[in-house]
Amino acid sequence: MEYSFCATSWDCWYAWLWSSPTAAWVQAAATILLLVVTWSAWAHDRRRGEEADDREKRNRHQADMLNLEKIIQYMAACAHLTEQLLDEGRKYRALSVAKVQANQTQLRRAADELGWFVRHDRSHHQVTSTVMGFHVTCLQLSQAFDAVLAKSNRQAEDEIAAYTAKVSIDRQFTDNLRNAKEQMEGGSKLIATYRRRFSDDRDADFPTTADLEEGSEEV
Repeated sequence: MEYSFCATSWDCWYAWLWSSPTAAWVQAAATILLLVVTWSAWAHDRRRGEEADDREKRNRHQADMLNLEKIIQYMAACAHLTEQLLDEGRKYRALSVAKVQANQTQLRRAADELGWFVRHDRSHHQVTSTVMGFHVTCLQLSQAFDAVLAKSNRQAEDEIAAYTAKVSIDRQFTDNLRNAKEQMEGGSKLIATYRRRFSDDRDADFPTTADLEEGSEEV
């Protein structure tokens, strides 16, 4: 039966529509359409998922960058405080007890803040190791401060005199300050160098002391 020339014959069209070949074509077209819609929905969901992942990665990277910046700031601040005390000690061979106490308090506070930031670091395990070494340096320096303050307390007659007094320092104390400052600056430079690498590549290698030395030679 020819259905291409049904013209206005409704019986002819009806027979064509309900014929087996037509039903097979309709079913095939519906299947293809369903596949197209399913694939489009899957592609759309996948694209949205990838965009969400990229957005999460960017936000995490930015947060880690800010965290590293805070770590660097606190480490640099500790090194600066130590350098100020070292300069005064070299110049006068004595230190104000009040300044030593203030420096010790600021160092402890900065070390505590560093502990919070390093616990939230997700960039590289060497950041934690470097900051832990920095903590040890701060503790050693604090012990040296305790020895100086104990000496001033023994020499003073009352608390006011002890606070306003100056205490003489020896070569060993000055050396301790200098070594602590150098270690603090070294740790700060390592993390600062890593942060620059991390800004471009999340999987960047953590620098070594040799890397810093090579960089200084190139400059």
